[in-house]
Amino acid sequence: MSDDKIQLLKNKNWINLEELRYKDLKGGNDESELQKLIFDNPSLLKKDFLVLCREFQTESGPVDAIGVDKSGNFFIIEVKLNYNNDKRKIIGQIIDYGGSILSKISADKKTNEKINEKWFKNLFERIQERIDNKFEDIVKKEFSFSKDDYNNFFENFKQNLIENKAVYYIVMDEIDEKLVNNVRLLHSYTNPMYSIILFEIKKYRQDDSVLYASKRYEFELPDDTRKSSKRTKWNKKRFFEALDSNFDNVDEKEVIVNFYDWANKKFDNITFGTGSIDGSANMKLNKFSKRSVFTLWSKGTISFQFGWLDDTKETITKTNILREKIEKLFEGLDTIKYPSVKFEDWKDKVDEIQKILGEVLELK
Repeated sequence: MSDDKIQLLKNKNWINLEELRYKDLKGGNDESELQKLIFDNPSLLKKDFLVLCREFQTESGPVDAIGVDKSGNFFIIEVKLNYNNDKRKIIGQIIDYGGSILSKISADKKTNEKINEKWFKNLFERIQERIDNKFEDIVKKEFSFSKDDYNNFFENFKQNLIENKAVYYIVMDEIDEKLVNNVRLLHSYTNPMYSIILFEIKKYRQDDSVLYASKRYEFELPDDTRKSSKRTKWNKKRFFEALDSNFDNVDEKEVIVNFYDWANKKFDNITFGTGSIDGSANMKLNKFSKRSVFTLWSKGTISFQFGWLDDTKETITKTNILREKIEKLFEGLDTIKYPSVKFEDWKDKVDEIQKILGEVLELK
């Protein structure tokens, strides 16, 4: 705790503030109060930020919290009080937690898959178990997402995990110069797929009010390692450029292009998403719904949007028929409301998909 005198200027008067320690319910010094503070008030750390859960278990022990932002970035949060001797180990500790979470999400050499789907599914299920509601519902509510927005978010979220990307937040009641220098040095000499950001959140009392002051320490990466995760507005040109880079096989690319052209003729409108990694083309049929029926991704995946097609009773009835037929065509779909089908699973069933959509939606 600092010995400096802290004052607040209010109505042209200086008011003395008393700095307080964080305490647990029994009155002792404890980190749980600071953990709860950032869980209940995530904007202290970042705008458009959601703390998913506290005490997330890893092979290296429980990390204090994990979170996500609106762009699908993944955050690992560790809280320490300045009096704690373990603070000297906090950089290694938080990276160790990150390694425990992310290291197993990597290329699966046996199947030549881009991601070990089983491990990602396991991680996602463990996150789901630790939150009070469905992951999708919480994210959509917190960030006011449409279904298309959520699909873009989730693809970015998954891609960041695939690439072992995380942002590390270290939150303390007091940040000392040594810690700042260590983190600055780490950023200047490495080419990290992560960023460590420090937060100092102090607690004060003024009469009967408790005030919190948050200070952020952020360190720039070297110019050649700085990467942007900003969302991008896609269009037809960029979508097909991404398609070209994703598919070397001319025949496979032609399948997707022909399917896109078919949808362009049969549906009223195609809108494009804003994902930072993958392009999305959303197919809309005005007489059926104001929302998109399905999304075609630049990586070849098709996502059906059954869950939000509820404009009218007729829409709901036809959506249920459509869902039953698609589920029969593709057994073992990952979800009922918003199933996604990989390119390798639908490329030989184009005629069947077009027939189902044509018959149920009465496409001309």
